[in-house]
Amino acid sequence: MYQYNSRFLIYLFILLIANPMATLGYDSATLINMREGSLERLIIHKEPVETSGNSFQDLEQNDVSLDDFKGKVVVLNFWATWCAPCRKEMPTLDNLQGIYKSGEVEVVVVHVGPSRGNEIEEFWQEENIRNINSYVDPNLSFAGSMNAFGLPTTIILDKESREVGRLIGDEEWDQEGVIAILDLIANSN
Repeated sequence: MYQYNSRFLIYLFILLIANPMATLGYDSATLINMREGSLERLIIHKEPVETSGNSFQDLEQNDVSLDDFKGKVVVLNFWATWCAPCRKEMPTLDNLQGIYKSGEVEVVVVHVGPSRGNEIEEFWQEENIRNINSYVDPNLSFAGSMNAFGLPTTIILDKESREVGRLIGDEEWDQEGVIAILDLIANSN
């Protein structure tokens, strides 16, 4: 079981329980103040940003869009098998999805560019990735529409598929600070 530190529990209690107005939504200032350590690199938008309707594909080449994940907070990660920082952070994204088995948060990882044969599946087996599925964007159209030009890029989307924030570079996505931020977004109306 994942443990929050007392600072985050107290903060969330005050925010969500003691302040009834907070349950109506979150604000960017609150999210910004929740960032600590390496999470200070997480760019939080003043207001959620509408996203594009471009699609990507599952590994069977079926079209998928962000609309398929509406109603969930989405951690959208752009990665490639050749990208060392991407490979480093992937187990933490898998752990993060394992924490949210109930489904209020969905980790969506999109491999950008062409892939050779079964390299994604082979990497999944090497790293024992078991909680997330990989999607693909072979021609980079989805990544381009999301302005994801560096790897890894991770974008946090609210339940309406609007961009709340993004982080360029690798991160430990299963840390308590990330979970507290995602919980606040997930529990907002």
